[in-house]
Amino acid sequence: VNFVLVGALAALFFVDCASAVRSRVLLALSGVALAVLAFLASLGLVALASIKLNIITMWVLPFLLVGIGVDDMFIITYAVERRRGASGGAAPSLVLGEVMAEVLAPVSLTSLINLIMFAVMARSDLSGVYETAYVAMVAVTMLWAAMVTALPALIAFDLHRQASRRSELCPCSAGAPADAGADLSERSASVLADKYCFRGAYLRALSKWRASQLLVGVLSAALLATCAVKVNDLPLGLELNDFARSDTWVEVYFVDRSEHFPLWPISMNFGALEYENPLSQLGMLRTWENVAALPEVSASPRSGLVWTASMAAWAHPAIGCVPPANALYTCGPEIDPDCTATFYPNVYGLKTRADGGVCADFASEPALAQWDGDLYAMFAFAHTNMSPVLCAIVDGFGVSCSPSNPASMSDAAASLAGYKPSGHTAFCPVLDVAPATFDTCASLWLQHD
Repeated sequence: VNFVLVGALAALFFVDCASAVRSRVLLALSGVALAVLAFLASLGLVALASIKLNIITMWVLPFLLVGIGVDDMFIITYAVERRRGASGGAAPSLVLGEVMAEVLAPVSLTSLINLIMFAVMARSDLSGVYETAYVAMVAVTMLWAAMVTALPALIAFDLHRQASRRSELCPCSAGAPADAGADLSERSASVLADKYCFRGAYLRALSKWRASQLLVGVLSAALLATCAVKVNDLPLGLELNDFARSDTWVEVYFVDRSEHFPLWPISMNFGALEYENPLSQLGMLRTWENVAALPEVSASPRSGLVWTASMAAWAHPAIGCVPPANALYTCGPEIDPDCTATFYPNVYGLKTRADGGVCADFASEPALAQWDGDLYAMFAFAHTNMSPVLCAIVDGFGVSCSPSNPASMSDAAASLAGYKPSGHTAFCPVLDVAPATFDTCASLWLQHD
């Protein structure tokens, strides 16, 4: 229906009410059909390239890009008419050649600009956006090729038809020669609109009347000021009711839900990562907390909802293996000693437990006062200076150590080798193990947490 409407409007501007010879309705309809076929051909090409067609491709691009192609048709056709009127009866082939030499550059430049804009759009990380851009780039290229190759051929046929005085209604029959006194002025809608509306009213008013110029200036300034003030009030977003037919129960349902229950669950998928890497686990937490801090997210969801953080807490002796947590489930080290989490410096500035996070701030921890809350500094000191007192302290932070067992203290001291002062007072639980062990611990966590 929309393409039929475009064809009808194009035909309206090319019809000549005074002469069936000068009328170019068939040319207009052929140009619109050419633009539609070029777009359909572009869809076929991208389908061969396995590019998925989405809702934007099928609902928006056809009308946008076919309109661009029809614009080029108007530019080329009107340029031919102007040149033919000023050529004094030159041969149609000469007129068409001169016109294409003039308009090829601007028509190509506009298509190139459109192509570049869609190429910028193709840099998006969203598949629906860059796939739409790919389709648009192919369509712009196809439309340009059709308008600078096939359209001139159609215009050449039409010029020969007019030169032979053949009626558009019956182009196969030769027409009678024009009478010497006949009115040969064109009376198409476009010419009449140009003569009476654009030149007769608009240009005359702006060039001769100061009041008109002042009115245009005041209206322009008022519109710019209104846009500057209201730009932040623009309604944005795509709601589910936008995909429903008007005046249906589906539309009413989603409109009412958006108005009275404007809450939607959110989830976050991280894809293929090195989940066993502590920095990957902390990076997932940072991403989650950044999204949770957005004003569009209500209730400030807890950081413990990130599955790696929840599993690390389950596997940490000082978190998941102490009351009240161990009353609800069996913690990781009790099932498999390899599933033991450790503390890692809060290098990303994640939220602490006091703020709904999973990290612990030891700045005011009395047991770490000697080391200014730096857990790693205490571990490094205990590695070379293990004592029953230090054994009890490290045991409270997840390092298994029994003050009454010299062998246990020796093993704990050996396990602390490699720790160096971190300069941090906040630490987060992470499961820093080999990939295979991490997978095993994840399976155990799903079974017992």
